[in-house]
Amino acid sequence: MKLQNILTETIYPCRINDELKDLYMGQQNYSQVEVYNYDLITGTEGRYSKSSYEELGASLGNYTLPKDNCILTNPYLICVSERYVKAKIKMMLVSKETNFGWMGEISNGLFMSSNVAELLMKFYTLYSNSTKMQTGAGPWMLKKELEARFPNLGIVNNNFHLFGYLSERTGTNPHIENHYHEVLKSEIQICQPDIVLFCTSKGYDKEFEGKFGKTDFTTVDDISYNVLAKVEFKDMSGLNGIEFYRTYHPLTLLRYRKNVPDVIKTRNYINNIIDPNHN
Repeated sequence: MKLQNILTETIYPCRINDELKDLYMGQQNYSQVEVYNYDLITGTEGRYSKSSYEELGASLGNYTLPKDNCILTNPYLICVSERYVKAKIKMMLVSKETNFGWMGEISNGLFMSSNVAELLMKFYTLYSNSTKMQTGAGPWMLKKELEARFPNLGIVNNNFHLFGYLSERTGTNPHIENHYHEVLKSEIQICQPDIVLFCTSKGYDKEFEGKFGKTDFTTVDDISYNVLAKVEFKDMSGLNGIEFYRTYHPLTLLRYRKNVPDVIKTRNYINNIIDPNHN
């Protein structure tokens, strides 16, 4: 990904994006979590930086330097589109984490810059507008399909974990992730969607309390608990009026939408939440 492509990208000017940027800039300096030296400022490609992890360890306490194959991706810093801001119905799709790195990156990690948050938000915008992502990545394919079906719907894609691994390994580094555990809740409070759909599958249920506090999952109609569950948080401060659900990963919802009964029921249930009068 060339620096000039990111710099010329435009973030939609609105209160939500301004508050998101303030949120990201208010976190610990992201450059402390630099996990490779890909310097976007000079446009040069660097090498894995051990010193960056040592700085992280110094700032967070005891920390074990991960192996090279556990290098983390850039953080997933979102921004909303004009369609989302103006939409009658707003939805946030929350997938698991960024694996394999962002679009077009040879290596991953943070770059040293005073406006790192703005650059990564521009990176998100460039990434989300990519035709490749809309046709090859599950979350973006689901977003495209739902927005095409419901003209009054605006969707912002997000990730449960701020960081993922560059390798095929799923999940994230818990020591680093826990340092930013309040970011996801804050993003939801700022974006104020009507619906939040956690496309994380049942396997992530145990991780909700680390980000939202006490969390309950309940069945929905006659749909299998593994496929769809309603999510309720004990602490709903800043989240009142938002409906929360947990379901399969978007690729699963897309792949089995016609031949797995509970996936079909889940898709219909989601459609009814968005628009009870849909065809």
